[in-house]
Formats: sequence, C-alpha cells, structure tokens
Amino acid sequence: MNTNELAPIRWIAVALVGTALGCSSDAETDDGANTGGVVATGGDLGTGGDTSNVGGVGGSGAGGAQTTGGIGATGAGPTGGAQPTGGAQPTGGAQPTGGAEPTGGAQPTGGVSTTGGDSATGGDPPTGGDPATGGDLPAGGDPATGGEPATGGEPGAGGSGGTPTSGCGQTGAATGEQERSILVDGTERTFVLVVPSTYDPDVPMPVVFAWHGLGGSGSIAQMYFGLRQPIGDQAIVVYPDGLPIDGGDAGWDLDANGTDIAFFDALVASVSGEYCVDSSRLFATGHSYGGFFTNRLGCSRANVLRAIAPVAGGPPWGGNSGCADPIAAWITHGDNDPTVDFSSGEASRDLWATNNQCSDTTVPVDPSPCVAYEGCMEGMPVHWCVHSDEHNWPSFAGAAIWDFFSSL
Repeated sequence: MNTNELAPIRWIAVALVGTALGCSSDAETDDGANTGGVVATGGDLGTGGDTSNVGGVGGSGAGGAQTTGGIGATGAGPTGGAQPTGGAQPTGGAQPTGGAEPTGGAQPTGGVSTTGGDSATGGDPPTGGDPATGGDLPAGGDPATGGEPATGGEPGAGGSGGTPTSGCGQTGAATGEQERSILVDGTERTFVLVVPSTYDPDVPMPVVFAWHGLGGSGSIAQMYFGLRQPIGDQAIVVYPDGLPIDGGDAGWDLDANGTDIAFFDALVASVSGEYCVDSSRLFATGHSYGGFFTNRLGCSRANVLRAIAPVAGGPPWGGNSGCADPIAAWITHGDNDPTVDFSSGEASRDLWATNNQCSDTTVPVDPSPCVAYEGCMEGMPVHWCVHSDEHNWPSFAGAAIWDFFSSL
C-alpha cells in the first residue's frame, strides 16, 4: 500500500482516537468488522483493552483456526476492509506502518542529556492533529551484535544475588516515576523511568523495557500495559518514547542497526550506570509495533536481554537472518487480530521455538490460554498464548509477562 492510500485511513483513525480515550470500561473490544468498511473500536487505557493502536489498515477476517501445538502452524490472515485498530498489517516480517495512536506530545529535540525530574502522572493524552502520512519503510540488514554479553547467574535461577553494574553502591539516585531524557547520536530521546520507592543501591534489580505501539508514548504504555501492579517494587521499568516514523506517528526503527537499537543500548548504559542493576536480568516487552521491535531486540541483543515478551507483533523486520541465538520468549497473539495477522504471531513463536531447540509438543501453563513448548534448551522456555481479544493487549498479559520474567 502506498502513502496516498494510507492517508485517508489515518484521517479516520485520528478522528476515532478522542472517542476511544473517553471510554470508561475496563476492557472494551471491537464491535465486529465489516469487510471493506470502516470499523471504530474502543478500549480503556487502563489495564484492560488497548487503545494504543487506533487507526491504520487491517483486515476484517477472523484469523483462521488457532493451533497451539506444533511448530509452523498457520492461521488465515484477515482480509480487506479499513480497520481502525492499529498500524498497517505487516506481512512476512514487513514493518508495520500507518495508524494513529494517541501521542504523548511532541518529542523534544536538542538540549542536555540525562535530565531527571518528576513525571506528569495525570491528564488524558492529547489527541487530534493532522493525519500522518506514510513513507518508505526502513530497509533490513544484518542484526547488530554490539554490547558485551551479560554474565553471571544461571538461567532460571531467579536472580538471587544478580550481576551488579557500576551503579551499585551509589547513593542519592531518585526513585518514583520520572520523566527523563538522554542524548543519542545527537538527538534527545525521552522516556519514563519508574524506580521503586524501596530501591536499595546495594541490591541489584532487574529492568523491564516496555515499548509502545505505533503513535503511542511511554506514558501511554505505562497505563495500558498493566505492569505496575504485578511488578510492584520488584523491578525498575523503562517506558521509552518513539520518534516519528517518516515524519508521521511515533514508532520504532526496526532496522538491525537502526537508531532505536542505539537508543536501547544508551538506555541500558544510562540506567545501569546510575542504578544498581542486575545485568543478567534485563527484559523487553512491547505491543504491536513495539512487539515487532521487541522481537528485533531479541534477535539483535540476545546477548544482553534475558527474555522477551512480544504482544500482537511479528518476526524481526528485515528477515530472520542472523537471529540464531536463543532467548527465553513469551508470545501472545489474538487469533482474530484484524491488524497484525495471526500468522505473524505464529512466525514469531516458531522463530524462538526453533532457536531454543524446542520440540513440537506443548503442555498447558498458567494462565489458561497459554502453553509451554517442551524440550527447550535449559533456561530458554517458550510460552505461547492465544486469545480472541483482537488486536488489544489482553487483560492477562501484564501479570503473566511478569510471572514469566521473574521466574528466570
């Protein structure tokens, strides 16, 4: 689809965002789909339904029969229709584009790096504005291999003791929810940093990096991912802000050597240098476009991350070349997702099940939609969770993701 075709869809998406953000139910889902038509969807920004990906191009099909056993099972992708529930449908690992999610304000540029301060915690995210247009998709490339691999600690050991970073032993670091910025290759990048009030500079803590969907922001991801309650004071959480993709909505550079791989590296270095971090327990999760980027990180930074949890995403953009390293993975996808084909979730699952040398048999695990693949490499589990909540962030995901991360 070219950018001229995408523009009117985004106008529709932007008009729908304000309505979606005004809903008050815990988790609203789409009211069906009309093939070839426009369907408005809703959903709270709380721990329920995901309104981060309102807008974009998707199909209206139901996604085909779901299979939970065996590697390589496929589901029928959605077809036709303009579906304002997320970015454009990526096919075969293609970068998702389009869609308009509520943004958290314009990204600041320039200025000094690494500034602290309390974050704004209230208020509805701004909506409206001119519709974003498309642009060329980033090209693929060989995955980056930079960064020294994390050392110490046996996989699945629960992180007792951990592998301390240079930030350990330093006093005076701020706690609570903070809005931060850091300079990356001459561009100021922003993020929300949440540090438990019980933080102890002598105890290494795990860190979770949470990547928002297309058109979203770190503050919006913090609201709808539902990680706050299950994580509590057990980890530091980083919610990065994306930059406009091709001058449009905020998203992520999915290239193996792209700007957001550099952003991730800078975040790891900054947080680890200021806080006492367990470098053997770094995790990443993300929804939709953020789910694609989470898989990219799993491919390009398997030597840094302990585990990933992509939600409604797909395989790394640019193909799977070089993505041979194992990493623990928790994957969920809606079998009726009208925005990102169910087959993309299956492809993500198959990539990590293959890399982790899993068998094609599964056993049920909590929560009930999920199964675990058998025979995986020690300390490299793969969990697969199929739901029927379309392109939304499922209500069970926040707690299940943290249970998975905290078990490693």
